[in-house]
Amino acid sequence: MKFKRFFILFICVLMVTAMMPLSAIADDQAKGGGSHFLRIAGKNRYDTSMFIAHEWLNYNSGYSFDNVILASGTDFPDALGSSGPANETFAPIILVDNKNLTGIAEYVKTNLASGGYVYIMGGNGAVPSAMETELVKAGIISSRIKRFSGRDRYETNLKVLKNFDYRHGVFDGIVVCSGKNYADALSASALGSPILLVGDTLTDAQKKFLVDFGFNRFLIVGGIGAVSQEVYDQLTDVIIAVQGEGGWLYRVGGKDRYETSRELAFFGWDSSDTVVLTYGNNFPDGLCGCTMCFWEDAPLLLASTSAKEPAAYAAQCLDADFAIVLGGESLISDEAVEYILGVSK
Repeated sequence: MKFKRFFILFICVLMVTAMMPLSAIADDQAKGGGSHFLRIAGKNRYDTSMFIAHEWLNYNSGYSFDNVILASGTDFPDALGSSGPANETFAPIILVDNKNLTGIAEYVKTNLASGGYVYIMGGNGAVPSAMETELVKAGIISSRIKRFSGRDRYETNLKVLKNFDYRHGVFDGIVVCSGKNYADALSASALGSPILLVGDTLTDAQKKFLVDFGFNRFLIVGGIGAVSQEVYDQLTDVIIAVQGEGGWLYRVGGKDRYETSRELAFFGWDSSDTVVLTYGNNFPDGLCGCTMCFWEDAPLLLASTSAKEPAAYAAQCLDADFAIVLGGESLISDEAVEYILGVSK
């Protein structure tokens, strides 16, 4: 792990001075940190997603992406279910900026493995159809571009769930999160398990999917205000329908998104020498940063410069001595990171 950290820091220096593929996407970047943390940040959410994606090349021996996931950088619903597929297919999540579709397509083509797929999350309203056009123009075979979309976020989520075989998650089952907000799903993304997005109640299509696929283990993330008691009761009915009184159903939650993030870290990890920190009041950096959690076997903790106590409690209880910070210092300051790690002077 220590070697990996020094390797990452070394690569960061190289990227500042020599990584030409990124220059087609962004004019500049900001990466840095101290001896206790690495910060990955760009001038906007799209740059940051590219820099996080480029770390994948380092973890993948610098060769190529096995697959790539493209998601909207302006809205979260269709993208929230991307973490399970990213973990299963060893793919980075790149946010699409419709002002630079050509640059994104060229970057993906340059770094995608032969035989790899590009998965697009959401309909044309989320990721414009011109994205496929640009990918094909860049040289990616159209049959290797797969778009998942439905009439709404819940139908899109089901289509994603039906098309991937999940075996690598921390939790062996389905994680259930609110589809109305992003916060709990961001924290849950670190588990790398499939995420079912729900509203106030399960739809008939969701219930049928769970029963037909034989799911009987469910982790609800968020309090009753996020995932209702009705959904809890419906999941109990699913378990009974699948295998009588067997199965498993548990809820992890706190009084707010930060405490839920803390409690989920304790659920998934007994200890971790690294934590991944992301801004709790917006979704883009955390959405892409779940991949760092897979690579480091680390929890994703929501935090901000002012909201840092839950993350600090989790990080120090888990004995973390290193953090990967997603986003700029205006979101989570250097001082806040050191406080979270318990190394403040």
